[in-house]
Amino acid sequence: MPTPTDRTGALAALLLAASLASPPARAVDLWTTPYPGVRLLRRTTSRPVVFWVAVIDSCAPGVRFRATAPSEGPRVTSSFGRLVGAQLAINGDFYDHDFGLNVGNGRAWPYPDTEHSGNFSVGPNRIEMTPDYEVLPAPAPWVTEQLGGRWTLLNDGVPQYGIDDNGPSPGGFVCAPGLRHPRTAIGLSRDRRYVYLLVADGRQSTSVGMTCDELIDVFRELGAHDAMGLDGGGSSTLWSASGLISHPSDASGERTVRNHLAVFATGSGAAPHCGFRAVVTEPPQATPVTTAALPSVTVLSPPSRFNPIVPRRAFDTRTPSESARLARRDGSTAGPLTLSGGGGVRDWTSLGARADATAVWLNVTAVGLEMPGFVTVFPSGRPRPGTSNVNFGMSHIVANAAAVALGDGGEVSFESSTSVDLIADLAGSFAPTGSGLAPVAPVRVLDTRATSSPLRAGVTRAVDVRAPAGANGVAASVAVIARDAQGFLTAGPCGAPVPATSNLNFVPGAVVANAVLSGLGTAGLCLTSSVDVDVIVDVTGHLAPSAPLSFYALAPQRLLDTRGESTAYTGRVAAGQVITLPIQRLAGMPASVGAVVANVTAIGASTPGFVTAYPCGAAPPATSTLNFTADRAAAALAVTGVGGGSLCVVSSARAHLIVDLQGVWATPPATPMDAGVSLDAGRVDASLDGPAPARDVPAPARDVAAPMQDIAAPTQDVPAPTQDVTAPTQDVTAPLPDSGRDAVAEDAGSVEESPAGCGCRAAPRRGGAPWSAAALLALLARRRRRR
Repeated sequence: MPTPTDRTGALAALLLAASLASPPARAVDLWTTPYPGVRLLRRTTSRPVVFWVAVIDSCAPGVRFRATAPSEGPRVTSSFGRLVGAQLAINGDFYDHDFGLNVGNGRAWPYPDTEHSGNFSVGPNRIEMTPDYEVLPAPAPWVTEQLGGRWTLLNDGVPQYGIDDNGPSPGGFVCAPGLRHPRTAIGLSRDRRYVYLLVADGRQSTSVGMTCDELIDVFRELGAHDAMGLDGGGSSTLWSASGLISHPSDASGERTVRNHLAVFATGSGAAPHCGFRAVVTEPPQATPVTTAALPSVTVLSPPSRFNPIVPRRAFDTRTPSESARLARRDGSTAGPLTLSGGGGVRDWTSLGARADATAVWLNVTAVGLEMPGFVTVFPSGRPRPGTSNVNFGMSHIVANAAAVALGDGGEVSFESSTSVDLIADLAGSFAPTGSGLAPVAPVRVLDTRATSSPLRAGVTRAVDVRAPAGANGVAASVAVIARDAQGFLTAGPCGAPVPATSNLNFVPGAVVANAVLSGLGTAGLCLTSSVDVDVIVDVTGHLAPSAPLSFYALAPQRLLDTRGESTAYTGRVAAGQVITLPIQRLAGMPASVGAVVANVTAIGASTPGFVTAYPCGAAPPATSTLNFTADRAAAALAVTGVGGGSLCVVSSARAHLIVDLQGVWATPPATPMDAGVSLDAGRVDASLDGPAPARDVPAPARDVAAPMQDIAAPTQDVPAPTQDVTAPTQDVTAPLPDSGRDAVAEDAGSVEESPAGCGCRAAPRRGGAPWSAAALLALLARRRRRR
């Protein structure tokens, strides 16, 4: 059994003692040592609030933990403590719940809760805590005792202030700002040595209870690095071998609960659950991994050109009629997808895709979420890639764009790691002829905050995307800074009816971004929102029949994942640290790559911030690709040029970054370029649009957890190391031209049916030279000089 006597252990003990010696103002603290290895705090505040915290040294002689076995409950907490002969015990859950994956005395419970898997886990010389959005299929093999929980309060040192487990609806279930209840919660120190058991009295004249934010503050004060709420009601109980310590709120006393956690503290013998591990200081920034080989890529399509359409709904799994195009693997006709019940779509031509299409551009939305997870979209007939396209948390509605090659029989597969309804909208297809891409240095063309002119509900606005003459489409990142209402935004070509689809979904105070690849129609790019919002548009390229770059669809490939050491960088990137990704050097890559289509994800952020992807060789532009909060993973697709064959990525805040390639735009081999295009003189054929669906995505019932760890590494398709809180409300996104403000992101909201009709006025289009043969020759000449 390890006994920490080195300097690290001594320093941790000193820091703990110092933190315990400085209680907040107007609080009366009483410390006792009821058992060897256990210090007990009783704090009384003037609100009034009375709570207890047992600080347990897992490495002290005789200290061990015991959870309720399947045959040992339900019973009151004191009964369980006496049953196993422990010195302390707390209730695990509510009187009628059993959150998470519970294990007692080495035996896993036979009916695990698959919606909430926050867990306090104990095994030989090991203690761990997982956040509630990491929905695990089963306990880890080393676990001998495990207590399931619900509300992640601290995750990897990041406080989860503002939790509202009722989502956009006010009031909350147990956690909501200002909501007071009796509480039971558990915390763990960073070095895994100290366990904190907190029980607060409530619903009484002597103690009104605590809020979840107050729990977070106490755990941080005491030195916890991770913490989780277990109960928020009349079941909250702290018991010792001398009798009840806390005062349950029910007049009848203790409630019967299904699971408990007991602590043995005898003062002698082994400490089999000593979880101590030396704390390794995190490097100040991501560091290169010299041993990591560059991945190779597999090209799945010949050089192709884009053919935009008025976006149309491909399927909606919630009803049989709207789900008809999706052939389900399990034979079902509607309902949520599951890991074993994915499906595929082949009928793209009836939606407006070219008959000779090689790939499609989709917007994919995860709806009606019951547990965190991720969706992967990929060509049928190929192995499921170790990447993902949409990452989601409980009760969040999340959308993201995807560029995917057509697989066997022209089919695209859709699979999910957990049960979720899915919507897919087609916005265009890639074929031998059509429009190519002319990338530009990312430039902000619209920020309604700068002019105090928000996009008004139901009023379509044309955006000047600074397209040169001859351009008939645009590649852009569109972000919404929500106000006090939830809603949705639709982007599409002007001059055509507003499509019955959506690109962005949001809740009050959220910031959401997504990539748009769209035709410009007769008057440019038009935006329509269901509610008043501020909007930002950053242009990264233009589409034109004579533009030089053609699209090559790739087998989805993970290029960067800073959480491990298998890619070029490891460790969280520092704020402002530029990560260079050598696109052209990847084995199998087409020659003369000019732009990429890549999914960018931020995970485990220290604070809210934003990520910018841009061509290397220049300073980061005043734009953003992705916005994120510190509470959950956030992802967005990017269509971005490369410089010197490399893509650069920079974050405004410390975070892990993940980049998955979906395709590249490159100069095709020297053959005559077909200037044909599916849009005649930039005009969209409105007849391609279909009828509006009978219904769209309802507003989420509640706003709880954060998305699954993102994206699947081949062996790690779990929730992002983020947390479970409401997005910050500050209004900051990619920087304003004159202020440097930036926006934080939220990935939830509701999809609604868009209003019909455009009725917009075209913004003046700025002139520019068309992409001609001379321009193409000049571009090639510059590339030769760079070589």
